Amino acid sequence: MSSQTKADVVIVGGGPGGTATAIHCAQKGLKVTLLEQAEFPRSHPGETLHPGIEPLLKRLGVAEQVLNAGFLRHPGHYVEWQGEREFQAFGEDEQGPWLGFQAVRSQFDSLLLEQAQTLGVQVLQPCRALEPLVNQGQVQGLNTTLGPIDATFVVDAAGSCQWLARKLGLKTTPYSPPLRAYYGYVTGECPERDQAPLIVSDTEGWTWIAKVEHQRYQWTRLSFERQPDAHWQPQDLANLCPEGKARAVDVTWRLVNPAAGPGYFLVGDAAAVLDPASSHGVLKAMTSGMMAAHLMVQSCQGEQLQPSSASRYCAWLRTNFYHDLIHLQGFYAPILSALSSAPTLQSTSL
Repeated sequence: MSSQTKADVVIVGGGPGGTATAIHCAQKGLKVTLLEQAEFPRSHPGETLHPGIEPLLKRLGVAEQVLNAGFLRHPGHYVEWQGEREFQAFGEDEQGPWLGFQAVRSQFDSLLLEQAQTLGVQVLQPCRALEPLVNQGQVQGLNTTLGPIDATFVVDAAGSCQWLARKLGLKTTPYSPPLRAYYGYVTGECPERDQAPLIVSDTEGWTWIAKVEHQRYQWTRLSFERQPDAHWQPQDLANLCPEGKARAVDVTWRLVNPAAGPGYFLVGDAAAVLDPASSHGVLKAMTSGMMAAHLMVQSCQGEQLQPSSASRYCAWLRTNFYHDLIHLQGFYAPILSALSSAPTLQSTSL
């Protein structure tokens, strides 16, 4: 870009939260620019998608593309949580069982980005956000590696690094001790895990295993007491071939406040983080992006003032975060009660 660009909305991050925001805004006639610093296709964890994502895919106009992508489907998952293993189905209706997706994230993210481009979203890739443009407390755009962009709204959808929150000095409140989830991939055959994913608790934490592609499995491990060593693999996958080293991600429970304000919205992990046991991470990112988009459209069309839009979003986000937080606290209670050095998980109320 050789000169300053203008947009109604500029979005940082081309994952599901960012692209859902972009698509919804573009569908309503807003001028949208999206920045993504990585080239696509890119590898990314978080492949398990709840059936509840299908109505969102239809609203975004990508349901047919996702259904035709050939992703693995499953009617539920196995849970072994301080007791016997049982299968928990998603549910069913007159058309049959509800099926989740084991989506290849590189392909899934590309489908959403292609839909955004089809609707006229300007995608700058690779492009990195440098600094927000702020005038008298109002965010009015971004400086980027390709030049400045003026915008009515800036949306941070860049994930748990919480880029805009750090730049604006927003308060991030932790609701757990420091937590790190480790994950890796293996190749080979594990027939026991081909029908549905499995989550198993033990005396120190939990392990998740899911088949994500033909002869390819993903595992996630969270332990409250110690991290797995460099060559750790779940027992079910012990004889399979690892794909490189395990990686780790900070999943400390945290909420940014305020997650929306004068000229900005935070969506997905940029706004709130819970560990993977809360499930539905991609679904929540897309839902928050679409909620932010709905409020930005109303503001740009004069149906609602910016301060009211920001307040509504913050209240909506807090309510959903606290609901999941309380669920997680109950979920972990049996494990933590068995640990001699059990961490304190902060409680809260609405």
